[in-house]
Amino acid sequence: MTKSSKQERPLSNIKLGSDGDASSPTKKMGTPSDKLPPSPTPSTNKGPKLEKDVSVTPPSTGLIISRHKHWRHISAFHGPWLQLPIKILEIIAHKNYNAPRPRPVDPAVVFDVLKIRKAVDEATNFAVVAASDLAPSTFVNVNGGAQKFDPFSHGAKLSGERKLRIRALACQKLAHAYRLDEIACSVATMQGASALEEVGGLVLQRNRDDLNAKYVHFFHEKIPSKQLVETTSLSPLTDMIESAHYQAEALRTRAAVKVFRHEFDGAIKDLTAALALALQRHHVPPHNSSQNHLGPEKTQKHGKERNKDILLPEEDQPSGLVAQLFFQRASVNITMACQHVDSCFDPSPPQKSQGENGNPNTALKGISETQDVSNERFENRRLVKTLAKRALKDYTSFLSYFDYSPNLPTAALCEFRDRVAHAAKGIGKHCKSFEQRHIVYRLSDLFAAVPPPHLPPQETGTQDEARNAVQNDPEPDTSEEVTYHPLLTEALHSLLLCHCLLQTSVKELQRHAYMVARLVRLCHGCPVFLAARAPARSDWEEVLRRTKDWLPLGSTWEVLCDHAPLDGSAANDLLSAAAASLLRETDAGTSSPDNQRGRPLETSSQAGAVDPTVNPVHLRSSTPSYKHDPFRHWNSNDETKNFPFLTDRTIAIVRWIQEVPVGIRTAKKKRRPRKARVTVEADMSRLDLNG
Repeated sequence: MTKSSKQERPLSNIKLGSDGDASSPTKKMGTPSDKLPPSPTPSTNKGPKLEKDVSVTPPSTGLIISRHKHWRHISAFHGPWLQLPIKILEIIAHKNYNAPRPRPVDPAVVFDVLKIRKAVDEATNFAVVAASDLAPSTFVNVNGGAQKFDPFSHGAKLSGERKLRIRALACQKLAHAYRLDEIACSVATMQGASALEEVGGLVLQRNRDDLNAKYVHFFHEKIPSKQLVETTSLSPLTDMIESAHYQAEALRTRAAVKVFRHEFDGAIKDLTAALALALQRHHVPPHNSSQNHLGPEKTQKHGKERNKDILLPEEDQPSGLVAQLFFQRASVNITMACQHVDSCFDPSPPQKSQGENGNPNTALKGISETQDVSNERFENRRLVKTLAKRALKDYTSFLSYFDYSPNLPTAALCEFRDRVAHAAKGIGKHCKSFEQRHIVYRLSDLFAAVPPPHLPPQETGTQDEARNAVQNDPEPDTSEEVTYHPLLTEALHSLLLCHCLLQTSVKELQRHAYMVARLVRLCHGCPVFLAARAPARSDWEEVLRRTKDWLPLGSTWEVLCDHAPLDGSAANDLLSAAAASLLRETDAGTSSPDNQRGRPLETSSQAGAVDPTVNPVHLRSSTPSYKHDPFRHWNSNDETKNFPFLTDRTIAIVRWIQEVPVGIRTAKKKRRPRKARVTVEADMSRLDLNG
């Protein structure tokens, strides 16, 4: 290591205040920097007084990890997109956008992860160059992605100013990636070079006003594991918001931190403000807006009316920010609703009042207090339903961005698979014409008060009966399909939990549950993502188990959501085969030592997806074989044994179902205006005494 590199130490344990000054090193111990005084300086008169207020926490002996590794729903964004070359991922993004609706994956999230991969790869290139302390004379292109630094070719030694500029460029790229989707970017940076973790702190050592570096350092700062609340300051995010620099994204991140702090009202306020800014920024309606959706009366015909392939420029590509904000605000609302459930019940059994001993005044006072407590419980129950209703509204808005078709031609999926596979090999393939019509619904329409028509019957029997029925029928030429999103499974099960809090009728909730099971069967994420495991699904299954016969569904939830009975399971085979073939081609083309050196690290779940020995034809076999299935469902038997099923949300919802009577309204009835009472004097004045 050179002398200059030894003098530069990362700013990983120093928190920045809103004024940009470095705070006391005690912030490493677990106290938020926005609650601590700035570093002592020679020209301060308040030094002794401030030192008296500072409480030094004992140093943590636990694991020290980056802050972004604490983010929720990280496991939902794993998948082949982390290993696919940029060129192949870009082809998939455009082919997916031009596919007939419902598209296999939400175009907004695919374009977002594509931009994130590009930005993270470019930032890695800059960070490695700056850390090497030598200017590269050549760059090599690895896996068709961003240019990588070749360590075997060196140029002149980098000056300190040039290294600062290079690291600032890396922070600019990383900040852009985190603004697109902080969850997906966290997954991508976890598998990047270690130089990315230090780049934000090194820039802040030289330029404390760099907002991009502040944003990146906020995610990459090393903190004790599971101590995010004690070691996180909101000052960097507040600085970005006050400077009007990407306010919506900073508000989204600050809301996520407030959720960890249990400051739910502040999180709702930030998400609402971010949503208003995001909707104002995107003047064009979303790519799946209601006016672009085709209902049952308007079918989508693929023939001469079908457009040719469209290569969207980056400025016209759809964004997933609005959908993210709807989902996050809904999650906060349902969390608040569940936390208010305990206040709807008596904390302890009623005690014997003193009025029973012969004191009537005390008895009247006890009755009055009991009525007040009863009214308070009634208002708390009303509040629970109000919050659940808001969460349901936001989840419905989130679902309105995605499509469902009950009769998509299987030939359309075959074409998508072939076009992706041929494009990966550099072979062009023209669009085919489909004379067969198919119907497309918004997902939110499936949960309306009146279900849409033309839906296939729901399978409610056992797994063996459904599989036998499928095997006896001829191979269908159409199949059910849904647009996939990494958070879709979580949102669908959370919607059912909202209906539990709203005390929806058993018959209607049963219909919604069957609809969710139908959609969960179709969720696979190929060829971009892996099927995600959803905490809300675990909560829903535990609610069904603990309430026993409260909601009769005819079978267990695992059987209802199983993929095997699907009539269109062969269609999922095609997408799984397409993803496996892409990864096989990638693995064969990048097996050289030079290419392997530039590949990101693989997790255990992703290593199976890259295994070239997997036969893509059997990725979705009729018999569940999760052991060797790289695209297996998350709720397989070997994965759920150690998953924590019982949560505070589960306990609250089960108690709500079992103990709260049905019939509480969320809004008070409007009282009719009372007629003015006629006084005796007014009546006497109207009397005619003379006549």
